[in-house]
Amino acid sequence: MSLLEGKRFLTYVTVALLISFVVITIDSIHAASGSPQTATTGTMDQSQNQCTGLTPITNIQTSGSQSGFPPSNVDDKNLDTLWSTYGLGSWIQLDLGTSKKICSVEIAWYKGNQRQNNFAISSSIDGIKFSNILSSKSSGTTFSPEKYSIADTNARYLRVTVNGNTQNS
Repeated sequence: MSLLEGKRFLTYVTVALLISFVVITIDSIHAASGSPQTATTGTMDQSQNQCTGLTPITNIQTSGSQSGFPPSNVDDKNLDTLWSTYGLGSWIQLDLGTSKKICSVEIAWYKGNQRQNNFAISSSIDGIKFSNILSSKSSGTTFSPEKYSIADTNARYLRVTVNGNTQNS
């Protein structure tokens, strides 16, 4: 059960960006370090033989944060914690330490079984210039992480930007 489950969370029309968990899958055969990356959580996609490595997040930046819900919660391997902030266009930026070939991003959305989130994922090599690599909508049907495949993208930084949801937009 989430920390905020059953509580009235939004009392006015804004968008809350709430992410519980992020897993990034990389092409471990062609990783910049030359060896497979490992992590202690998440799932590996065995159907894509090169996309089996999980990569750690080395740093996190955000457009803002609500007290009690820090950005570090997206990387604590705990679906019962979350990062939260308000506002259309709010974002969280993940630093992978070095440039890697990105295969997929998994995101567990707060109240993911009750609403769809409209979002974009962008990538960058330098953390300054970002290019949109995916614009999508979460399913609105699950608490579990949802996997979004990324095609042919090398990046050190990934930014998830939320542009609304079906309950608060």
